[in-house]
Amino acid sequence: MTVRASESDISSPADEARRWIARLASGSISEDELARLRRWRSVPENDQLFQTERALWRQLGSIESAFAPTPNPRRRLRLWLGKKRGRTPAVAASATAALLAVIMAPDLAIMMEADHRTATGEIREIELADGSKAILDTGSAIAVDFNAGTRNIRLLSGRAWFAVRHGDARPFRVAALDGVTEDIGTAFEVDRTSEHEVRVGVTEGLVEVSSPGSVHPLLLKAGNHARYAEGGMVRRIAGAPASATASWRDGELLIRNISVDAAITTLARYRRGNVFTFGETAGLARVSGTFRTDRPDDAIRTIASMRGLSVTRLPLGIMIVRSPGSD
Repeated sequence: MTVRASESDISSPADEARRWIARLASGSISEDELARLRRWRSVPENDQLFQTERALWRQLGSIESAFAPTPNPRRRLRLWLGKKRGRTPAVAASATAALLAVIMAPDLAIMMEADHRTATGEIREIELADGSKAILDTGSAIAVDFNAGTRNIRLLSGRAWFAVRHGDARPFRVAALDGVTEDIGTAFEVDRTSEHEVRVGVTEGLVEVSSPGSVHPLLLKAGNHARYAEGGMVRRIAGAPASATASWRDGELLIRNISVDAAITTLARYRRGNVFTFGETAGLARVSGTFRTDRPDDAIRTIASMRGLSVTRLPLGIMIVRSPGSD
């Protein structure tokens, strides 16, 4: 027997775009699915539809408004779904799941915004549309907006290193928090692994770093570093030499004179399971060293052993680090 599909059973490219947005918002999208999404978006018409649907989602209210004391998710869902006939139940269900996922998990906003992102423990090199190169560290995400006049990138999470292709008159800018790093012929790292500040390091050439709290941009050359907090001034800081800046690109994590807690937090970004520290560690000697990004557990155990801490492994990859007397 032949069954004829009705028009409502046939997915349009726009429906497909909405399904991809729903999968991104679900938080459970796999790397294989992300690869399929990249292939699907490699078709210009599909990419345009995806960006249009994603823009519509954003316009219906900021992600943060979903956490307001009196959210109105039904209205937002109704606006996104519309009242057109022929919208398939699967799309409606996916959209509902997407809305609930966003309401329940603010971090999923990054998935909705990102054009490129990396999973825990992954470091990925990306060729941008202008021929520039971006390398994303573990758990990082960027949104790319290249147009006729500018090349803009937003660092949504984590950190990234950029090698900018020149011979292009359009300025190349990377925004993170409320500051902007602009290329003046260079390769550089922008790091927002801290929740409240951004750090910039230059490996080659020059950049200008600006923020609302600074009257004039700060010029950095190779080997220079700076940081700024949201709403604050850009300040020059000491940092690694140019040859060691963004060493994570080569699988090496350079840690210099930071607290035990900070060192463990830095290493924990490269592992899937959570790491919990119990007890007093503030008085312990600070940590310096070079560690492998693909062996974070070994690095944490080494630091713990050197500082007299104990380490316990639990199911689901959970790691407990305790100071003496914290039991």
